[in-house]
Amino acid sequence: PTAIELFAPEEHHSGYSSQELCIGIVNDALDPGIQRVNAYDQLLYNRDQYIYYRTDHHWTGLGAYYAYRAFCESAGLTPAALEEMEHYELEGTYLGSLYRVSKDATLKDNPDTTEGWKPNADYTATAWDNSEMTVTYKIRLNDESIKGANSYLNYSGGDRALLKIETDHRIGRKVLVVKDSFGNAFVPYLANHFDEVYVVDPRYYVRSINKLVADNGITDVLILNYMFGTSNATWLKGFDLIAK
Repeated sequence: PTAIELFAPEEHHSGYSSQELCIGIVNDALDPGIQRVNAYDQLLYNRDQYIYYRTDHHWTGLGAYYAYRAFCESAGLTPAALEEMEHYELEGTYLGSLYRVSKDATLKDNPDTTEGWKPNADYTATAWDNSEMTVTYKIRLNDESIKGANSYLNYSGGDRALLKIETDHRIGRKVLVVKDSFGNAFVPYLANHFDEVYVVDPRYYVRSINKLVADNGITDVLILNYMFGTSNATWLKGFDLIAK
């Protein structure tokens, strides 16, 4: 869900469909063998905390953490507690997408602080930016040097074709995350558990995820997108292509 679902006053819900209802419709349409992740309730129960940015449409690192806890419950994993991970905080100067679109003075006067928690793992993270998979480089998760207007990119970078994280864990499980930009803040938490984490964005990745799963011995697949992704033609078209 987005912040409007959990925070907007009732008078601003006129002509607006309930995201909780929409999530229920999606869940009811899924094959019974697919595990549902109830991120909605985790976010709802913790909405008195700083789980969404004020000036940006994304959730914060803390909001993504509560979704990670919900995922762990569905995946049979024990989530890392916040106090078990290294915490960091960037300077409170972030003005995100909502400000960039609106230039609203109230948002400008209330910039966001970005915080995160680093996973307990030794890892190597490799990114491929283009659909041809020819541009590759190493990245660092939870990169504290990424500040200011790009603060949201600190978690795992921006949207790209593929990110592969290889950790020192040996639980015999590897996960593929198919995501939009909301997944970027979520991904680092998975490095607490899985041997390998693969992340694809269907707007840029154009290959078969069935082949990616088979070639790399992936055991778990997580589909993670925010509610408006269900009506985003570009996201849906890309997803249909890679799911074949």
